[in-house]
Amino acid sequence: MTKEKSSPSPVDQGSHLHMAIKLLKSENANLEKIIILLRTENQNMQKKMKEMEYQNDRFKITQNQLKAEIKREKEMVRYLHNLNKKYERILQKKEAESRLLRKEAKEAELRVTRRDERDGNNNTKDMKDGEVRRPQPPKRSDSFKRNKDLAAIKEQGATSSGSVSSLNVNLKSKQPTAYVTPGIQQVNSNEDITCEWEDVTDVLGFLNEKVNQFERLLMETGGSSSKSGSGSGYSSSDSLTSTK
Repeated sequence: MTKEKSSPSPVDQGSHLHMAIKLLKSENANLEKIIILLRTENQNMQKKMKEMEYQNDRFKITQNQLKAEIKREKEMVRYLHNLNKKYERILQKKEAESRLLRKEAKEAELRVTRRDERDGNNNTKDMKDGEVRRPQPPKRSDSFKRNKDLAAIKEQGATSSGSVSSLNVNLKSKQPTAYVTPGIQQVNSNEDITCEWEDVTDVLGFLNEKVNQFERLLMETGGSSSKSGSGSGYSSSDSLTSTK
């Protein structure tokens, strides 16, 4: 009984059980092959996972680098933005200074142009005044003083020579003034005559003075009063006619 229990009963080759055992063995062999394939696939997957992890690490490193670069770029952008604001303020200041300088330059040009216009207007006014108002001849105080001195000298000579010579001397002393005054009025009225008339009157006074000195010398030397009177009248009339 024990031997029968320990040893299995033989299976018939054509029985169903024998066929089932063969099928199970073949399936087991197939399963073992599948397990081997799965193990190889698992190993391949593990390798791929390691590669993916390595790549992931590389990507993390590059990501960190990119984050650091982005941070630096942001800081650079912030710095450039602040620098741009600073340069904008500087440009605004420079533009304000340039506007102020242009304004001052324009004001200076306007002042210069106004000064030039004012000078031009003054010059035109001076020209107009010069055209309208001729310079009046100065007062001939020296010639009149000389005539008065000559009249006094003639009066002194007339007291010594006589009343006739004194009358002639007075007439001669009055004649240049009578002839000079129309000349002065003519200068004031006529605009074409310049200041040269003053020189003519001075020359006339000088000639009269010389004539009177000559007459005085003749009277002092004892010449006749009638001759001196006639000679003085002739010379004074000639001088006056020459000036005319």
